[in-house]
Amino acid sequence: MKKVCLLVAAMIMVATSASAQFIEPSEDTDSYWSVWGEWNPSTLSLEEDSESFSESITAFSLGLSRAFNLTESQPLFLEAGGGVQYAFKSDFMKKYFRETGVTFSMLSIKVPMSLIYKFDIPNTSVSLIPNAGLDFRFNILANYSGKALTKDVNLFDKDEIADTWNRFQIGWHIGLKAKIGENFLLGAAYGTDFSEIAKKTHISTATISLGYAF
Repeated sequence: MKKVCLLVAAMIMVATSASAQFIEPSEDTDSYWSVWGEWNPSTLSLEEDSESFSESITAFSLGLSRAFNLTESQPLFLEAGGGVQYAFKSDFMKKYFRETGVTFSMLSIKVPMSLIYKFDIPNTSVSLIPNAGLDFRFNILANYSGKALTKDVNLFDKDEIADTWNRFQIGWHIGLKAKIGENFLLGAAYGTDFSEIAKKTHISTATISLGYAF
């Protein structure tokens, strides 16, 4: 997780320093679609009885976005989309549960919105696309399961857990994508939530993405 965050920071710093000398605003101002797949290593942080716990979670996303040009003269876009995200972790929160064998899983609808700007690297077919924006997440399913439990626990059910989880969250992200040729996208980003997923519980997420623009 920390390595991915450092990678995102390094990419943004490189893009910022390069923009002054080596890149220029893109002449391509056409709106476009993109399909994308993401690897989303995340950290769930929980405070309980004056103690703090954190757990790394693996997540994957698949979605579709549309980048709308905001001005005819500049490559400034608003990108909006939606996708499905599945997160899971085996042997979840060993210290918290005091036992092994508990598995966490969550299925969500992810709706990212970003303000993006395209820069071209001269004499190459590569464009750099810094971006920043908001993430809206609609949590559909979230469960604890496994041999350490007598039955699966629905984290949205008040009858099964005292502090139920929230189905809706909003967060922020900042990142950088590279468009290679006419179609291929490679990116990295980092973000966290504004709203808690549960009482004193937050999720921060790094992202490595692959996409295809058309």
